[in-house]
Amino acid sequence: MRLPAAARRRQLLGVALDIFGERGFHATSMNDLAEAAGVTKPVLYQHFSSKRELFLELLAEIGADLSSVIAKATVDQSSTRQQLEHGFDAYFAWVEKDWGVSVPTGWGKLQVCVYPDYDSFLKGTAADRGTQ
Repeated sequence: MRLPAAARRRQLLGVALDIFGERGFHATSMNDLAEAAGVTKPVLYQHFSSKRELFLELLAEIGADLSSVIAKATVDQSSTRQQLEHGFDAYFAWVEKDWGVSVPTGWGKLQVCVYPDYDSFLKGTAADRGTQ
């Protein structure tokens, strides 16, 4: 079935995520990816000039998704501590939802509590960067 270019690209990225996840980058060939996607290598190369390009785009897409999730969770928090706690919670919820890895509930809050004076530490770090 012939897919529109954007849909085909999305399909190829989805297949690549699965195959890279199973085999790793080095053990995966463009032929493996094309075969798993049900396309020929020329079709794959129409969308990505190399395995590296495909992998980097996949990483960029995953990174952008994670950044968006954390930004939405932290934007309305009034303190650095709340931003950190909500950011951790959003990260671990994302990992569990998208990657199927179970993380203990409240881990972000536990991590913050390990440092009793964490707020001062964070303020110092922000001051060092000039971003209080």
